[in-house]
Amino acid sequence: MKTSLLSLLMLLLVAGPSGAEAPTGIVVRLLARTPNVCLGEQTVDLEALITNKSEVPIEITPDGVRYGVELAKKDKTGKEDRRHMVREIEPDDWRTLNPQQTIIVPFKESVTAPFFEGPGIYKIAVRYGAYTRKDGAIQFTGAINSNSVMFEIAACNAPTP
Repeated sequence: MKTSLLSLLMLLLVAGPSGAEAPTGIVVRLLARTPNVCLGEQTVDLEALITNKSEVPIEITPDGVRYGVELAKKDKTGKEDRRHMVREIEPDDWRTLNPQQTIIVPFKESVTAPFFEGPGIYKIAVRYGAYTRKDGAIQFTGAINSNSVMFEIAACNAPTP
């Protein structure tokens, strides 16, 4: 029952509203590639789908998915505990997205911080860092919020030999 409820919740989140659309026309959707992580594992596998919703080609950097992360979990009293992290990144991978084109950017997020202590259900969203290149200079132009997805950290049983 617990697994099917978690699967249903994740399906609702993934099928729910898309990420925020920035004035540039970029939409970012987050998916959990591995919604279940064993206690003691180092990372959760994620994918960001970056879509150009505008009518013109846009140059983007997949590196932007690492710009910001928002984490949430419920504590023992049921209160939601949130953490926000922003990272300095130096984009070096640039791609042109044609109108209505989507790229998939797989990445891993660490689950080793004290925030992830013990089994539980966690929520994660990314803030995609949008950058432009002009005359050899890279400039930060803002952040685009993705949707949130849930994943579970659980005590997994090792197979018996």
